Amino acid sequence: MLGGLNLRRTGWVLAILGLGAAVILLLASAWFSRKNSNAFNVSVGWANIASMTVGAIGVIVIMADKVGALSNLSPMRMAEIADDIAQEAMRQDGLLLAQLLSTDTLDSRAARGNFRLGKPYDRRKSRGKRSRRAVREFAEVVDFYLDETRGRMVILGAPGTGKTVLAVSLTVGLLKRRARASASQGQTMPVPCLFNLPSWDPAGHDLTEWLEAQIVDRFRLGRKIAARLVHDRWIIPVLDGLDEMDSEEVAPRRSQGAVLDINDYIARTPGSQVVVVCRSGAKYYQRLVRGVRDADEITVQNLNPQQIIGYIKT
Repeated sequence: MLGGLNLRRTGWVLAILGLGAAVILLLASAWFSRKNSNAFNVSVGWANIASMTVGAIGVIVIMADKVGALSNLSPMRMAEIADDIAQEAMRQDGLLLAQLLSTDTLDSRAARGNFRLGKPYDRRKSRGKRSRRAVREFAEVVDFYLDETRGRMVILGAPGTGKTVLAVSLTVGLLKRRARASASQGQTMPVPCLFNLPSWDPAGHDLTEWLEAQIVDRFRLGRKIAARLVHDRWIIPVLDGLDEMDSEEVAPRRSQGAVLDINDYIARTPGSQVVVVCRSGAKYYQRLVRGVRDADEITVQNLNPQQIIGYIKT
């Protein structure tokens, strides 16, 4: 990565030197050949040749660096790219969480809300030992996700209960856990990324195509790199707003198509991880013919007056 940065810097230096040389040489030629038009023309010609040559070399070096970056998608290079987007995701999602809570990024604690465990995935295949507690606090969501699910989870709840807050808290918490693991143990973990489902039309693009396009736009990456990030499971999609894909008054065409495509992605991608956020109830998640397969479901509980007052005091 450092070598690529140096190569890119060298290219820009050469390109700038080429432009600078053109200006300096032309001014010098004009001064020293001000009384001889033929000598001036010759000097201008050589100045253009020299400056264009240096500038062209600089452009070629920059292009070579970009081509090399696209062709060098080794596991080590992909790990470096994952680290870069993890840092940017932390910045973006940290700001988003602070905006949702009307706080700042230094202290973006949510209220001590609770979520209740709902339909579990097959416990015999769980990576961790499940606790018997059916109700957990928001602060436990990262440990619950890592220790008691297989990376596939559906966050449900009534309007205004804090589903998105919990999803963003999970994303930020996983990013912080990833940064600590990378710094202390050198471990490389997938990067959780928040995406808004209403911008996806499953009839036009499948899930992987849509995720690739979203990654390109959000992180300013090339399509080839985005495709590798999705294909090699460097990304944990956190998909918010399933209930917003269709109106309550119409058939859930888009949301049902989204769930079916998510299930296809899970089926053909061993070890895939995904989080889906949706309103609960007969008008939303429960009206779908099928839910997200092999996923644990949790339901966000309404805050009680004591929790609200305690959060305001905090």
